[in-house]
Amino acid sequence: MTDYSYHYIFLAVISISLTATPRSIHHRSSHNIPCIITEWDDADVSHNQSSPKQFRLYHNNLEIGPIFHQYDRAYFLQHLLPQGIIPPRKSILPQPYTTTEEAALPSKNQEITGKELSDLLESLIREIYSINYRRSEYKDFIVIKQRDFNPKTHAGLIILKFKNYPFVVKLFMETPATFVSPFSKGFEPMAFFIMGSGINRYLSGFSRVRNAEAIRANICQSATWNDRVALPRKWFWEPINQKWFTVTSERLGTYGHSVRLPSMYAIICDAIDIETPLQILNPEHRKIGMELSRFLGARVDPHIDNFVIEKETGLIIIVDTECFSIMVGLREPLACSNYVNWYYGLCSKCWKDGFCRSKKERHTFQQQNCTTIICC
Repeated sequence: MTDYSYHYIFLAVISISLTATPRSIHHRSSHNIPCIITEWDDADVSHNQSSPKQFRLYHNNLEIGPIFHQYDRAYFLQHLLPQGIIPPRKSILPQPYTTTEEAALPSKNQEITGKELSDLLESLIREIYSINYRRSEYKDFIVIKQRDFNPKTHAGLIILKFKNYPFVVKLFMETPATFVSPFSKGFEPMAFFIMGSGINRYLSGFSRVRNAEAIRANICQSATWNDRVALPRKWFWEPINQKWFTVTSERLGTYGHSVRLPSMYAIICDAIDIETPLQILNPEHRKIGMELSRFLGARVDPHIDNFVIEKETGLIIIVDTECFSIMVGLREPLACSNYVNWYYGLCSKCWKDGFCRSKKERHTFQQQNCTTIICC
């Protein structure tokens, strides 16, 4: 008998044993898997008779912190886009980047008010809901990125720039149905969901303003980075006719959890006049990105595209302030000395969280009523 014959016999025995052996009666059934339930909160939201009122997601990686501890209504309201005059970015830059004239209040023809921006955003929302296909631009906006936006369900993230004002909009939209469909949005959102224990771009977006404040405070205290790094200003925005949905939990933590979330919100930030983004093939740029990310710890994603060099000032601008530890579910610092180690560490964590986490470990995380993620 040849060596190959032994291989075939071994495979046949294994296959028969797997199909003939019944599953243990003690195996954990799907009825014990953690679950989140979503539904529209407002009574005036109409429901299609052919679709369910409630939507459910069962998954062993769900945890309380990433889903129920991200939205803080009081903080959100305190950091809404002001409706009065908003000085242009140049007027708030320190010397020597501005002249006396530039630092003065904007003249009449330069005045920008939050009310004007809000009116344009309300018009944008109506325009988005009026179509179900992707566009490269809207009446008052140019699309920068819409890879994670679904125009048919009107859910996801779309990034736009005002045509006539120096601001960028990151618009987040969700529905009860899309909130519990993490595996229908592409590979990257799926990987973040696995690592972040239920997180998505919509939820992590709430961390951007708070994290930007913390990063700015750290940089101001650093003699190395204080005069080299800056961040754009950021505010929250929500539409006048806001719709809400509720997320509740089953079998998560020692008691049930619930949170009421807005179906739509946006982050408004300064548009940066970019001289050049940092390049991964440039050794000096790689050194800057890695040193800066090590200084800020788990607060910032060291991905090289998150850093750009601004024209005129030459400042390094951190354009993405989404909390890195929340997005990838870090429970301890991800030590890395270069980008190869960083990419390898992320891939290893994703593989471990998705396929190598024991039932006991998952159950321990699921029963904790507070987040175990590194705080941002």
